[in-house]
Amino acid sequence: RRASGPLYEMLNPSQMTQEQRCQSFSVANLEKKEFYSPLYPNNYPNNTECILRLEAEHGYVIRVDFRDYFHLEPSNKCEFDVLEVRDGAHGYSDLMGRFCGDNFPPIITSKDRYLWLKFISDDTIEYRGFRAVFSYIENKALDRPYIEPCRYYLHGEQGKISSEDVEEERLEYSRQHNHPIDCTWVVTVKARRRIFMSFKKFKLEKPNECDMNYIDIFEEQTDLKNRVKHYCGSVADPFATNGTILQFRYFAIPSALNTKFVAWFTAFRERTSEGENSQCNDEEYDCDDARCIDISLRCNNVTNCQHEYDEEGCVVSIGTGDGEGGNDRA
Repeated sequence: RRASGPLYEMLNPSQMTQEQRCQSFSVANLEKKEFYSPLYPNNYPNNTECILRLEAEHGYVIRVDFRDYFHLEPSNKCEFDVLEVRDGAHGYSDLMGRFCGDNFPPIITSKDRYLWLKFISDDTIEYRGFRAVFSYIENKALDRPYIEPCRYYLHGEQGKISSEDVEEERLEYSRQHNHPIDCTWVVTVKARRRIFMSFKKFKLEKPNECDMNYIDIFEEQTDLKNRVKHYCGSVADPFATNGTILQFRYFAIPSALNTKFVAWFTAFRERTSEGENSQCNDEEYDCDDARCIDISLRCNNVTNCQHEYDEEGCVVSIGTGDGEGGNDRA
């Protein structure tokens, strides 16, 4: 067992940051290939939420085994304290199990090279926790080559997210190896801004069942509890984030790769009811709904205001039909 460090001797859990509480869980001991409940070998603290992502090299899977003891607050559905394990790199990956009480979880083996784990404790009873060891095992059944994760990074006053961003090489990989497309666009805007997003095109290829072909929207956290939108079927309504980060995830099985979508994001500032930020400034356009956008977005043939006021009174020029092109101010 690990000895208590100076941090634990100087601070009690109520004085620690969430990062300090989570260190023994969220930062795995790669030399020993172990991870532990928060503050191990002491009882874990209450009101704590920690995330760990384990990653193996391509061609290997991860196996996790719990040793010595496993003791979290017991409950019928693990609704108080829980260890959640998902088969993948993210909080939206397939659930492998939710574990609590004093029974050891089974040996856990990933299907691919990632495992995502979350520890949560509520505001009452604290228990001993656990020690877990992990190992990397060659995946001899894997018959597809390595491909980089599908991620795109966007920033600025506005931008477009499109199914056409996905490279043909990646689509062909999906077809050839019967592997789903799973792409994420990460949008970041300036501090004190929020993000408005609207779709210009949304057509999911059949099968358009909600677990085979869909778009998910997250903000900073990508677990299902923090999912903002789940688009499937035929309708995609506009929305606005609460913060400066938007994560747009597109998932499709190989038979649904003809899905087409175009979405535009816009950075906006929300006017306050009073004070110096209660009005849009000279470099902003007032959407007349308590939102200010960059003045350059006026008459650009893209709906940047939720009520489309930024395109009123504009002279329409030829565009592409998906929100691109240019307008001139009348």
